[in-house]
Amino acid sequence: MTTVTGGYRPCMERTDRPRTSDASRTRRTSRGILVGATLGIIAGAAIGLVIGLLINEGWGAGALAAALAGAIFGGLLAAFWGGMSRLEAPPRSEDPSRGPQDRDVPGA
Repeated sequence: MTTVTGGYRPCMERTDRPRTSDASRTRRTSRGILVGATLGIIAGAAIGLVIGLLINEGWGAGALAAALAGAIFGGLLAAFWGGMSRLEAPPRSEDPSRGPQDRDVPGA
């Protein structure tokens, strides 16, 4: 490693492995997107089907198209909402990336 004047060596940061907080944030956000998309697709399809049945007065292509549109819209909206809600840091007591020394321990 080359040294700069004054004996200073530049710090080499490892970039081949993400930091623990980055990995936990990625897991937390992706879990929020997945749960949001799943619940949004189910709820959107149900709401779209009910609206399609009311407007079209029976089972038909219109009711199924409304259910599909509701599933797509609900899935995208809930995935966005779920991902955004998981960007916040969890409470200190629930953060798995912190060691036991950082957690609030009663009586300590």
